[in-house]
Amino acid sequence: MQDTLIIVNPVAGKGRGEKAYKKLMHLKNISENSVIKLTDFPGHATKIARSYASAYKNVVIVGGDGTVNEVMKGLDTSKKIKIAVLPVGTGNDFASNLGKQINFQNIIDFLLNKEKYDSSKFGLYQVEFKTKNNSGTLRKTRFVNALGVGFDGLVAKIVNENKKLSGVFAYVLGVFKALKELVFLDVKYIVPKVNLLNNKNLLITIGSGKTSGGGFYLNPHGNIFEEFLEVTVISRMSKLKILKSLPLALFNKIHKVKEVIFHKTNYFEVAFRNSAVAHCDGEILSDKIVYLKIFPLKHNLEVIKFS
Repeated sequence: MQDTLIIVNPVAGKGRGEKAYKKLMHLKNISENSVIKLTDFPGHATKIARSYASAYKNVVIVGGDGTVNEVMKGLDTSKKIKIAVLPVGTGNDFASNLGKQINFQNIIDFLLNKEKYDSSKFGLYQVEFKTKNNSGTLRKTRFVNALGVGFDGLVAKIVNENKKLSGVFAYVLGVFKALKELVFLDVKYIVPKVNLLNNKNLLITIGSGKTSGGGFYLNPHGNIFEEFLEVTVISRMSKLKILKSLPLALFNKIHKVKEVIFHKTNYFEVAFRNSAVAHCDGEILSDKIVYLKIFPLKHNLEVIKFS
């Protein structure tokens, strides 16, 4: 009986997804217990997960953080489904935050010997948001690793629009380009109360993954296996200081920057006087965000832990 659904994004990581797909198709025994579905357009992974995943015990995601995010939005959270990720995207933070560098051979071993692998619950989060053009309507989505608003969201938007580079280099280039379009967040209110250094802030990142943006430690105290949210607020600073400070995030030293505030909570709500760009797991939520509410989503999903 086929018990595993494999969802492959062929354009992930400048074609690394397609290479992985070709390898899978040439492996013996894989097709006997697995079904492979290719994505054809943005949002397709969500539709595939929504239409097919509930019939399977396991779901393997071949792609980057964006593909993971799309699949998570389509899964029936009442079902007990085990998830494995082959990280081949531009950003692979969810996979790296699981604690081990996952490679193609790990996935093959899992497909052939599923019973020997342990799995664990992980944090999955509900987002409710409003935009400037439609501020009266509350829209909903999910994320699994991190949500960034402000400068973080703007960098993600630039990276998504430029697919020439991948990995951390794409995000570093995005930082330089984002400086030209920099607009500070004008915070109206935050719940729970956070003692902000300034109402004008560079970015707010919320999540359970220690890293986002291809390896930046923006939530260094996060834990992907907890249901608590790590909130990082970076206050307004000069462009020169931004360039000096953000590299510290690559080496898990962002705490050395005096404009940084950390807060841990199981519920987060924020409103802005101006509109801002926000991303969920690297996928653009909107470039006109004025309100966000985030909290853990109860679910029965588990992720495979490769040791």
